[in-house]
Amino acid sequence: MSLSNQNVTTPPESRQSPSSLVRSLTGPLRPRCYLFTNRYPEHAKHADKEMNDMVIDQQSIERDLIGLFDWIKQLDPKTMTPYKLYCDKETRTPANANRIRAAMKTHRQLPTFIYLAGHTEVVTSATQPSNFQLTYAPADHLHASPPARPQVIPYEMMRQWLLDDHHLESLLFITEVCYCENFLCLPYELEYDGSEARWKKTDYHGSFKGSSSDIVHFAATSPGERAMCFSDTGAIFTKAFCNISPSEPLALKGIAEKLQKNVDTIVSSNPQQNSQHPKIYSSRIIDDPHFFATLGFCSSNSTVATDSDSSG
Repeated sequence: MSLSNQNVTTPPESRQSPSSLVRSLTGPLRPRCYLFTNRYPEHAKHADKEMNDMVIDQQSIERDLIGLFDWIKQLDPKTMTPYKLYCDKETRTPANANRIRAAMKTHRQLPTFIYLAGHTEVVTSATQPSNFQLTYAPADHLHASPPARPQVIPYEMMRQWLLDDHHLESLLFITEVCYCENFLCLPYELEYDGSEARWKKTDYHGSFKGSSSDIVHFAATSPGERAMCFSDTGAIFTKAFCNISPSEPLALKGIAEKLQKNVDTIVSSNPQQNSQHPKIYSSRIIDDPHFFATLGFCSSNSTVATDSDSSG
């Protein structure tokens, strides 16, 4: 039976967000890109061995940044997409708590890419050790007052900043940290099982209040996993992500499959390491044929609309 004359209703969970619907008519805006990465050099002199172990190899971070710069350039090769880099290298602006908060609270009037790399700190309660909170260690991790309690940013706080009702445009949130979870409490997860990618509802499906813009979180690990990095390759997940060109017309399911296969290929060259399983969480089911164009990060053709707030 032909369905050409049937009224087919799109499921609410897969309908375009208002912002992506407008872009399908007007073309994409120039996105904003924020890169936050820390290697924690001050921790090298700390008396606590756990603090010493937080120092990340500088070569690894440099390789991450080379890959990210190239990925951002591919968003619009003709006019380099502006980005802001924050890292705790001497010649750079540190990715401290204030700068991370300011960027995440800035109202999104443009599609926004946020890359967050560093360490997850598990903060436990002194009175109830079974209760813990996952937090991010910023550049000023050791500058807290009192110094006995290091400076951290709870991922729950980031969720509040990034899901504020005043945000108008899409968000692509990348977390290159250990022990990734569904930090933004998004209602859908795209899971690749080794043969195909499938959408499934998360525990937050019934409580997520919805969003006027698309929000997608690429997490470097599954819950409880450690994120791996090597001086000769950089962070495994970041390298795997950057090897997926945003200008290539790929649906999110195809990206999920390619991402895991890229990770497996990189890990196979380091057989002493366990595998790593990235996760993708989303505010809605997105099955559009060109994911990055749908979110407004690149154009499906050669036309790129500009915005007065695109100077970086």
